[in-house]
Amino acid sequence: MKRQQFLYFHPKIREFGDLAESPQSGVKVACPASREMRGLEMYYVYILYSESKDRYYIGHTNYLQRRLIEHNQGLTRSTKAHRPWKVVYTEKYNTRVEAYKREQEIKDYKSGYKFQLLKQSESWQSG
Repeated sequence: MKRQQFLYFHPKIREFGDLAESPQSGVKVACPASREMRGLEMYYVYILYSESKDRYYIGHTNYLQRRLIEHNQGLTRSTKAHRPWKVVYTEKYNTRVEAYKREQEIKDYKSGYKFQLLKQSESWQSG
């Protein structure tokens, strides 16, 4: 059964689904379809790790798999000498601007305490 996608939603409802009950009125309203469900482009902030050189690389893209292939084929000058890379962390964003801002924020604390906290988060994928 194909899931019906709604392009309108009640502003108080944050869960995705076909229908949900409004917390205030008890009325069933349509929930928003995610950007992915609607076929809209998502942007990713990602952290790569090179085991051979014990280095991290932080970037953003709208096509994560393609970007990882580019890094591992040596098509990116700054990562070419440290191959192979693997994705250890990702975050999704609706716009490129949001992803870029988050990338810069992570880069600002790359070797500090906040980066260590990020590495310990549940989203971190250890090898």
